[in-house]
Amino acid sequence: MLKLLLAFIIAYAGLVIIISMKQRSFMYFPMTKTRPDISQAPWMSWVDVTTEDGLALKSWFSPPKEGKPTIIFFHGNGHNISLRTPKIMSFLQEGYGILLAEYRGYGGNPGIPSEEGFYHDARAQINWLADNYGIKGDDLILYGESIGTGVAVQMATEYKAKALILDVPFSSALDVAQLKLFFIPFASKILKDKYLSHEKIGSIHTPVFVGLGGRDMVIPPRFGKKLFDAANEPKTLKIYEKAGHMDLHQYGFGQHVIEFINDLGSER
Repeated sequence: MLKLLLAFIIAYAGLVIIISMKQRSFMYFPMTKTRPDISQAPWMSWVDVTTEDGLALKSWFSPPKEGKPTIIFFHGNGHNISLRTPKIMSFLQEGYGILLAEYRGYGGNPGIPSEEGFYHDARAQINWLADNYGIKGDDLILYGESIGTGVAVQMATEYKAKALILDVPFSSALDVAQLKLFFIPFASKILKDKYLSHEKIGSIHTPVFVGLGGRDMVIPPRFGKKLFDAANEPKTLKIYEKAGHMDLHQYGFGQHVIEFINDLGSER
């Protein structure tokens, strides 16, 4: 029995060490280091920005039509910006500008993904919009998808924007990790990238629109509800009962975002 117990302790300790050391490889999935093919999205053009820690990043941009806002889109932890083009089509048709913000380590960009790194990347691209097109404040919409909602929430604490759009958000990456790593009761002590959106959103007074998938098996909708409950008014929540983690747009989320933004304009 003592030998079995010792073997279990050694195996458990080894598992914890591996998870601790490799946690970012379990959290971020760039899939490929090659540049996405922009010829498949001819309405977009390349954008070059430099982050405050010296990385040169490339993203995709389509400018707005006159009088329309621009959405900066922070995508989730998988693949790259090229897979998000179906999500932005309704916004482009509405005349909105779109900046598909690419992160370090994704889509051929240099660097290693991390929470603080993503914040550096987001700031560089928001500042690029302001410096090159004068897009800021009521001309700017922050859109986050999955882990990108953590980036969008952080940016909303730093920059004024017309709206904050959260597509399948979590309360925090820590909450999700504690669910997935239930066998490590001290997960909060070893997690490097926590994205504590739930603690930040109460300081934000930007109008918030939250969309959740009722069948989301990646981020249970209760975490998104927790975040929504902590947000200030004005705020709107829509739950798409048949949707999963990445398919809200198939159930009308894009059009509902447009209606939400238009309603904000009519209230001004």
